[in-house]
Amino acid sequence: SCRCSMDECVRTLGRLQLNGFEMTASEPEEGSSSEAVGGGHRPVGVGVFPSASYANHSCAPNCAQRFDGHGCIVVETARDVRGGEELTIPYVDVRLGRRERRERLRKNFAFDCACERCAAEA
Repeated sequence: SCRCSMDECVRTLGRLQLNGFEMTASEPEEGSSSEAVGGGHRPVGVGVFPSASYANHSCAPNCAQRFDGHGCIVVETARDVRGGEELTIPYVDVRLGRRERRERLRKNFAFDCACERCAAEA
């Protein structure tokens, strides 16, 4: 018999959907292009990384995330960051157009993006 209720399962899966990171192989798949979604890195699972979960989304992020060879998430700045500036990461492929980025964010993360890039592209 199940040890948790259906409601508990749904809440847990919802938290995973909103706070989980798609884990990818540390090396790109052979024959893949860096232009491929995920940079050609094969998805291998989903993980929750509490410290990385604090980073909010931007369609013009100042940080990027990747996984090292041990399955640990690495968040690195992608440009110079001013003192006090919020660190942001992309939740979706930022090469997509505004409409598609916003649709994916709404569908997968339940929010409407209001970042500077989306506002500038409106």
